[in-house]
Amino acid sequence: MNREIAFSNGTRVVIGPSWAVTTLPSGRELHAHPDGSEAQAGTARKLGYGDDVAALTREHDLIHSALCDWLGLPASYALSEAAGEPSDPTLAELEERAVMAVQAFIRRSGGRLPF
Repeated sequence: MNREIAFSNGTRVVIGPSWAVTTLPSGRELHAHPDGSEAQAGTARKLGYGDDVAALTREHDLIHSALCDWLGLPASYALSEAAGEPSDPTLAELEERAVMAVQAFIRRSGGRLPF
């Protein structure tokens, strides 16, 4: 079953079993899914997902979207940059590190996303 989460800044995320589609306030879409790469599998292991790359994929862009909405930002800097929109690369990198830290914290603490 797919879930759609709408944020107050206009970002929408639809989550499926092993993928996520994020629609930015501009209307641009980003599609996230396991790509079978060792880099993605290594990131999943490093952040505490074990071999569950699908869970990493489902949660990553969602956390970008949620974090930026919670902080009152108009959209994710990192996702905007990935979609080819103008962005601040320094803020995009800081955001990426924050999202990965949140993912590691959730997985290692036994927490869960409120969605």
